[in-house]
Amino acid sequence: MEKTVNISDLVNSLGSLNKINSKVNLRKTIEEVLIPILRNKYGRDASFGVIANADRGDFEVIRNYEVVEEVKGGSSANEISIDDERLEGLDFEVEETYVEVVNLSELTPNELMSLRTSLNNKVNQLMLSQLDSKFGDLNGKVMKFKVEKSIRGKFILTSSEGYEFELPFENKIQKEIVAVGSEIYALVVETGIKNVVTRKTPEFVRGLFEIISDKIIECEIVDVVRRPGVQSKIAVKIDSYKGVFDDLKFLSANLSSELNLETVDIIIYSSDPSKYLRNCFFNSWIIDAWVADGRGNLLIDKNQIPFVIGNHGVNIKLTEKLMGMQIDLHISKVNSQEDIELSEFTEEIGADFIDKLEGINFTMARELMKSDKMRLPKFINKKKLIKLMDLIHEEFTKE
Repeated sequence: MEKTVNISDLVNSLGSLNKINSKVNLRKTIEEVLIPILRNKYGRDASFGVIANADRGDFEVIRNYEVVEEVKGGSSANEISIDDERLEGLDFEVEETYVEVVNLSELTPNELMSLRTSLNNKVNQLMLSQLDSKFGDLNGKVMKFKVEKSIRGKFILTSSEGYEFELPFENKIQKEIVAVGSEIYALVVETGIKNVVTRKTPEFVRGLFEIISDKIIECEIVDVVRRPGVQSKIAVKIDSYKGVFDDLKFLSANLSSELNLETVDIIIYSSDPSKYLRNCFFNSWIIDAWVADGRGNLLIDKNQIPFVIGNHGVNIKLTEKLMGMQIDLHISKVNSQEDIELSEFTEEIGADFIDKLEGINFTMARELMKSDKMRLPKFINKKKLIKLMDLIHEEFTKE
């Protein structure tokens, strides 16, 4: 009877075992599951080995015996007598090793079932280990993929190396049309038996920004917040302001195009919370922005409320998430076409301080509120400036 067992017959659920990329791994896997079964059958001291051929998908098991003068009762299962009929006609001497191919057909149905189950589990574990070794470093990486087809609630994508990934429908951007044959970016979120990607997370936007911004602008991403399919806000640190605003507009447009026309705001981070808050909005939308007692404050004209809040409140909610604080809106009672002269605060602040502000071309309240107060000359007293700003805010919101 044939003593060589075909692995694909023995573990039929695996189909082909050419996925195991090492003969050593294949042999080791078979040894781990088969030899305990054989030792249980033939004796705990029995010595076995496995010869595996990963190319053909088969293997054979050998048993090693030490040739002795006589096998005595209680002797090791590794011994064979020099007079054994299996050695008849063979040139063996005592203490030499006799190798015999094990006939696996002698295993009982239960032993074969145990072998089949154990081998199946071990091979699956090995395949998972190999997949993790191949794809594990791709987790958290944004890559470009080609859309091959759409089946059963997911898109099948391929990487440039030809590896297959899945984009479940729930992982694509809301209302996004993913065309077969097109190329898209996606974030790898799972590798193993299944390789899964997504386009809905803030981490995807972060990775996409890094790819698109490369060689365009030097910056460091501070944080990303997102409502998929609606709006993303990306806070960045930059070293130089020269030409940066045109670059940021270019990046924003490119990111929006890749994100199914999702609104993308790129915000320049500042260690000054008030300036950081102001940077989160277009300058024309707000009169002033400041942080006090751990809360953000926006002074705005009534007609700018829809722009500041955004559709369904998304803009202000994302800003609160980005800033890590609640933001209060203060509606100006002063007509948007009107302003207040700084000289009106002379009595409360002092003429000298007002004169210093006028000396650097600040005569009206609105232009002072919209200015970068951190960049004012050092001779402008900060305590008096804070007091003046409080008075201006009070005047603008007074009924």
